[in-house]
Amino acid sequence: MSDAHVSQIAPVLIIFFNRPDNLKQLLAVLSRADVSDLYFASDGPRDENDAILINAGWDLIKKTYPNLPSGRMLMREHNLGCRTAVSSAISWFFSKVEFGIIIEDDCIPNEEFFEVLTSGLLKHSSNLDVFSINATNPFRGHKRLSTPYLTIYPQIWGWASWANRWSLYKLDFLDGDEIVRNMISRSLRTQNFIKRWKFRSIWSRILDLAGRGKIDTWDYSMLASMWRNQKYSIQLTGNYVKNIGFSQSATHTTIKPFWAPEKYWRGKDRHNETLEPNENLDSWLTSKVYRCTFVSMAKNLAKDLMNSIGLRS
Repeated sequence: MSDAHVSQIAPVLIIFFNRPDNLKQLLAVLSRADVSDLYFASDGPRDENDAILINAGWDLIKKTYPNLPSGRMLMREHNLGCRTAVSSAISWFFSKVEFGIIIEDDCIPNEEFFEVLTSGLLKHSSNLDVFSINATNPFRGHKRLSTPYLTIYPQIWGWASWANRWSLYKLDFLDGDEIVRNMISRSLRTQNFIKRWKFRSIWSRILDLAGRGKIDTWDYSMLASMWRNQKYSIQLTGNYVKNIGFSQSATHTTIKPFWAPEKYWRGKDRHNETLEPNENLDSWLTSKVYRCTFVSMAKNLAKDLMNSIGLRS
């Protein structure tokens, strides 16, 4: 467990869209954990059904927090899409606070989540090597991870950061391949040629598409911003979040990946450990979570070939 028992929970941003049932579960956790420094943001509707569901979400928020100032609610009239809506909501949040916790409506934390992240934000505020803190643990067996470490991979199902770190964020970028090459020379030095080749093949393609807005998501831009500025995330040993958003109504996560945690567990996250990178653990994430494999490379080559044929026809 954490060394928490902090006197006050850090500010929390809740990002939601068209799933009020999920939001209701999240609001119940916030109430039980006595979280009070709250901000809420939603994208605008794509259609009439979205409008009904988003309004239902705002009604839940106003009923639960009737005295919430309007300046803590970011409402959009028009749909911006996941990429712009989420990234701009986080920027809005960090324009108001020095540090804070971000969680989306399909991620349900346990009550320890808020203290663990608040404690981490306070303890690591001056460690500028750290960009963010991950509250989701993708290592299925918690015995696999015995101590927190500095990872090159941010996990966005419940996380925390600081305004001065988020100021490095760039949504649009064209230097994806350079970012990947620098990451390989900096953090994959002990990996063999094949692993480094797969890493560059997969990640250069992803960051090229993400930086040009060809993927409707904001988190690859966060990863690129971290790598460009030689920052890390702290991977905690516990798992403090469960994602309940795997369904056909989800924007991206329609199918639950094998590594997604199915339960909470306490970790040895006292925020007084000496934090170091771990290439072996990150290599497992690269292969298993981010699928830097020959199979993925073959699929990408097939996609590129089909796109090329389509462009010429």
